[in-house]
Amino acid sequence: MLQLEYSPEELLKLHIWEIDAVDDEALAQQRARKMRESGGDEFESRYRTQSGRLLDVLVSVRLARLPNGAEVFQCLFRDIGEQKEAARQIEHLAYHDQLTGLANRRLLSDRMTQAISSVLRRDAHIGVLYLDLDHFKDINDSLGHQFGDALLKGVAARLHDCVRAEDTLARVGGDEFVIMLNDIASSEDAAIIAQKIIHNVALPMDVEGEELHITPSIGISICPQDGKDSDDLLKNADAALYLAKQQGRATYRFCTEALHTRSIERLQIERMLRKAIERHEFELYYQPKVNLRDGAIIGCEALLRWNQPNMGVVPPIKFIPVAEQSHLINEIGIWVMHTACHQAAIWQQRGLNLQVAFNVSARQFMRPEELLTALRAALDESRVDPLLIELEMTESLLIDEQSMGEVLQKIRAMGVHLALDDFGTGYSSLSYLRRFPISILKIDRSFVSDADRDPDDAEMVKTIIGMANNLRMNLVAEGIETEGQRNLLCIYGCETGQGYHFSRPLPLAEFEALVVAQRQK
Repeated sequence: MLQLEYSPEELLKLHIWEIDAVDDEALAQQRARKMRESGGDEFESRYRTQSGRLLDVLVSVRLARLPNGAEVFQCLFRDIGEQKEAARQIEHLAYHDQLTGLANRRLLSDRMTQAISSVLRRDAHIGVLYLDLDHFKDINDSLGHQFGDALLKGVAARLHDCVRAEDTLARVGGDEFVIMLNDIASSEDAAIIAQKIIHNVALPMDVEGEELHITPSIGISICPQDGKDSDDLLKNADAALYLAKQQGRATYRFCTEALHTRSIERLQIERMLRKAIERHEFELYYQPKVNLRDGAIIGCEALLRWNQPNMGVVPPIKFIPVAEQSHLINEIGIWVMHTACHQAAIWQQRGLNLQVAFNVSARQFMRPEELLTALRAALDESRVDPLLIELEMTESLLIDEQSMGEVLQKIRAMGVHLALDDFGTGYSSLSYLRRFPISILKIDRSFVSDADRDPDDAEMVKTIIGMANNLRMNLVAEGIETEGQRNLLCIYGCETGQGYHFSRPLPLAEFEALVVAQRQK
């Protein structure tokens, strides 16, 4: 029932327009004309109760004729306040971040599109600030998601205090925020806001009784010089953010012409990578691993190569970082895993029994269930002996001990060997090696390359080899390019190596021919 707070007697003395809160005479005349022409109408309106409260109402009107020929309107009113509120909540959820209440990526994109259209007509500017929180993952992992969420809310409030009402503040990822500064005079205005944000966010913050310190890094792009659509502006600001992080964090950087060029190139590579997955343009090359004493090939490392129809062979250094940043590395990594296991199974059936190693990206470890499922499927489908498979990872992953320990134990339980790649260049620690089920250390090429000339590098190699032997771990020396390096490694007790001294990475057919020719001797 419609609660207008009037008695029946009071209502009979009122005209319908006296309780209608829509003060639009033209609209009222339009409705009256439509009712007479069509014999009725249905529309939403807002009525004002006696106390002044507004009600959302659905009005259904039908023109009726009385026996005496007089025309009257029969009206049915229905309170739709709950439905309207539910619709408003749904719309809010569709355009806002649930944790912070800020705009989400969808609303940001809509507002950026409108703002860009406006400034291009008026020869004005907008600034796009792309920021994330330095080392937020460390806080989230050490204190828990409850603290992480509370910290994000606190940061959102501080950011809100740094912008104007006409600007848009959005949360677009875990700890990623974007601020669109609408209608600024110059890039200096964006720099002033960036400095203010860095100062305010860096102030100590009380989060559930804990005093936390966090700093933001910020990348800035300006419309129209850095882009004339939202995608370009966001990508260029993101590229500038990456530069800010490289140059020390807790700072801001503008998009430069060089960054803009790299951003365009990165976007092109990302688009081509998506097509490369669909068109099966990837293949694996295989670099032999040899017994350093007799030169026998005992295994290989499977290395990803991309043969792009127009560009030819694209160097991994050019496309792997793009695949990492765009998260395409997860899909590509699963393909590598399945292909390497399938090839190892073929060699096993032929009696070659070569151990096959392949690298797993840190991004893949960020989705542990997906990684474990893919590895299990690759082993099951190929029916390869898991002992022939080596999964390589970087040292930096081991910092997150709590989450990584369980994942690595599950991988090792499948029978797969775990290898620590580029050992000695990251967070080397004997305690890591004891706590995790790692069975293979790969000595980084940077130490091997000068080991036969530089006493310090030689001592480092000797120390790593001694430590691995004491822990009963296998060793692989990377980047062996001379006979002198090979001899030194043998003297120090390293039994396995790979490098151009033995062979460059080879396409499948060439690698198989090399193995077969050696075993026929």
